[in-house]
Amino acid sequence: RCGWGRPLVLPPAVQLGFYPGGSGARYSPHLDRNPGEVGLKREITFLLYLNVDWDTDRHGGCLRLHPPDRASGAPVDVAPLGGRIVVFQSGKQLHEVLPCDGADRLALTLWCEYE
Repeated sequence: RCGWGRPLVLPPAVQLGFYPGGSGARYSPHLDRNPGEVGLKREITFLLYLNVDWDTDRHGGCLRLHPPDRASGAPVDVAPLGGRIVVFQSGKQLHEVLPCDGADRLALTLWCEYE
């Protein structure tokens, strides 16, 4: 268990997310596991960004993390800089990808699942 509330397992694959530069591609606010969702056991989300020389002012594409109670504070924007790792609870962290305007955006996603 290693300090987590229940046993976790690694799935056999990762996801490569690709957002074409200049397309305005985005991902609207969501959870990686919704309450009551049957069969989806995502517990922890790991993101690894693969973007070289990313400039948020020119390229956009930040990950926006929303506070648990949207009225309790401002969201936090995380630039998808190459080598940056972001970790959060899949069923609790509301997040989105802001529009990508200037360069291709790449991210590897791995979800640890509960047994």
